[in-house]
Amino acid sequence: MEISTIEILKSCGEIATAIVAISLLFVPLYRALNRKPRLRQYYVAHGIFIDRVSCLNQLVNCLNIDRKIINVYGKRGMGKSSFLKYFCDHINQNLNSENCVNKIKKSKIKKLFNFRNRAIYVELSGYSDQTIECQISKAIIGEENMSLEALCDKLIKELPFTRRIIIALDNINNGGIARDIEHVIDIFLSSSSKFRIIIGSVEKHPFLNALNEQKIDFVSLKSFDRDNILEFARMNSKKVMYDPAYLSQVFEFSEGLPVFVSLLLSEPSGITSLRIGGSMRIKEYIKRMIDELDNESKELIQYISLLSITNAVIPLKLLCHFVLNLNIRNLDKLELYSFIEYDIFSQTVKMHELIRNHINIIFEGHNNEKSYSIYKYYESCDQLLNQIYYLLLMKEVKGYDLKIIESIKKGVIQENYSFLILLGEHFKMFHEFNIPGKNLSGQAFLYIIWGYIEGHIGVGNYPAAREIIDNCKIPSRFVESEIQFCISLSTAQLYHLQNDYQTAISTYSILLSSAELGTKFESYRAACLWGIAHSYRHEGKNPDIALDYYDQAIDAAIKTSSFEILIKSKIEKLTLLNCRSKYSESNELLEEIKNDIKNLPINEFLGLKISQRKAEARHMRISSNTSTREEKIILKEVLRDYKKLKKRLQYNTFFELGEHYRKGGKYKQAVANYRKSLLFSLKNLDQNLNTMSHLGIILCEMLSQSPFRSASDPNPELLLQNIISKCERYNLHTNRLLAEMIYDFIRGNPVDQSIIDTFQSMGYQKEMDICYSSNPMYLKNLDLVLM
Repeated sequence: MEISTIEILKSCGEIATAIVAISLLFVPLYRALNRKPRLRQYYVAHGIFIDRVSCLNQLVNCLNIDRKIINVYGKRGMGKSSFLKYFCDHINQNLNSENCVNKIKKSKIKKLFNFRNRAIYVELSGYSDQTIECQISKAIIGEENMSLEALCDKLIKELPFTRRIIIALDNINNGGIARDIEHVIDIFLSSSSKFRIIIGSVEKHPFLNALNEQKIDFVSLKSFDRDNILEFARMNSKKVMYDPAYLSQVFEFSEGLPVFVSLLLSEPSGITSLRIGGSMRIKEYIKRMIDELDNESKELIQYISLLSITNAVIPLKLLCHFVLNLNIRNLDKLELYSFIEYDIFSQTVKMHELIRNHINIIFEGHNNEKSYSIYKYYESCDQLLNQIYYLLLMKEVKGYDLKIIESIKKGVIQENYSFLILLGEHFKMFHEFNIPGKNLSGQAFLYIIWGYIEGHIGVGNYPAAREIIDNCKIPSRFVESEIQFCISLSTAQLYHLQNDYQTAISTYSILLSSAELGTKFESYRAACLWGIAHSYRHEGKNPDIALDYYDQAIDAAIKTSSFEILIKSKIEKLTLLNCRSKYSESNELLEEIKNDIKNLPINEFLGLKISQRKAEARHMRISSNTSTREEKIILKEVLRDYKKLKKRLQYNTFFELGEHYRKGGKYKQAVANYRKSLLFSLKNLDQNLNTMSHLGIILCEMLSQSPFRSASDPNPELLLQNIISKCERYNLHTNRLLAEMIYDFIRGNPVDQSIIDTFQSMGYQKEMDICYSSNPMYLKNLDLVLM
């Protein structure tokens, strides 16, 4: 059968069309898999991989073994930002022999997976008025108002052939930002299995939201030693003499911090003339370098250092708003001196916070007009929080007291702990803990201190809050103003959180006397009574006194319409009634609480509403002496909602879940949840949660007759001895009784009669019955209740 020429041509045409169609399909795929975007990160002579190749390989290895969260941490000035930028460019294959400033041989760096990966670097600022979520969205896609959930979906759709999407979040340098980041981590990792999160921070953060739910690892960056500095100088082509004595002097000046090594090697002349000790040497050295600048460059560096307070990265457009006719050569000069990093592609400028702080202190008192102009700019943008940092740098602030006070009240109400902590640190850097002369009123000063304390308490950094209180020495007696009363209430709360219950009770009692003297502080009477009751309950020696004060707090709250204190007091009273097995009374009280909750506004008191549901779940478990499916559902919802609100009480909920699983005989799941609460207790020095979590794990081992301890853990008898000692030291009376009872069971001894008598005096009938049983299996009926 003959085939005509026309038919052959027609077939060829069809084949060609098919080839074109296939190429249109696969060429974009091929390009996507092999794209090499132009290098956007310009490393300004940081020499970040001197002694950093091992860290890079460690980070790559963490991803290769499927760690979902990696915390890269090290002191300020250690080069974390440059390290993470370099790492992201390495992942994105943006580095080659021409633009790789450190000329590292590829053979020295481990290959990451066998598939393509994409890394995105985001530099965050805790000082900014923008939320962390807005900053992340703006940095990645240029839009501020996109939710993180929508952002995740967008990244997944735009990177369909990517095996891993690595999000590097940098500058997580205080507890407030770390708390916000935990929520961000949850959103990314729950959106897709593709996401991996790298966190750059000064301190090692456990990121407890994700711990034990996701795989986590840590990479520590160390400072340079003398050999590193020599190699740094050679590889970055610094025009310096490689004299060992000279480089030793650089090491001594810089303390091995790369940010200062770069600064010192950028302009070495005159360094030997400085004989000032400590960090002052660097400040004086920076001052001498600034003195050598022309006036235009001096003005420019002042604006950059000021704008860097609220901007991790400064867009040139923003800088030009203050520096008219900006000369790019001046930026190049400042970059040459290693004062800044200037990214010509993204048109941004960055100054390291250590250098920024030194420069702002050098120009303190000379930046009034510049600070005022930046303040007015943020005022025109209606960015209240950003305004406050610059107000505190101005010579005359008294006319703006109300604005400062308003911002701090707003920060406390909204639990913006990052702002409260950073504002306190900003103030402390310039004024320590002193009122700065005539330019700030005593009231505004006290509000700054109060916000600083509340910020640290809010993120669980109790030692830092205690340090502020001890330094400021604000008395609880003879309080004259509302803000003094608020600080004293925060102080009493902190004593309670640190298990110093008698000191907390004394402080609350002093404040109660002030509240009862007249109408000035009458609205705080219920809060003082609740605080006294709460400390008595946690101490656990006399539940009757705690119940009496809760009743007084309820009466006072009703008179002053303090709905939060009213419901909190009833919830705590419910717990005590359950501990005493008074289930008829507790059932009635629970119904009262539910009715009170129904009368609250829909979108207010969200944390209180969650606490009520958690208390209801606990009531169900204790009154029925078993775990139920309904209880578990409630606790899971409580955990989810606490996470949304970024409440640290979520870790107590892990303990409640541990109790749920233990009562249901699921000991492995119980221990997993106890361990989560235990990790938080170690971080926050919460001895109540710590001792109870340990007791839960020991009970699981006894009831299941299976060891759940790690090899490094002490045996149960020794651990119980340590718990008993800790309970005595931290005034945890009920916890100590429970530990002593369990200790007698483990040793096969009858429970000591003094323990039984004490339980009887407290009205704890269930505990007495377990003691009399002498059967360790009856310990399943024991309720561990956080006091």
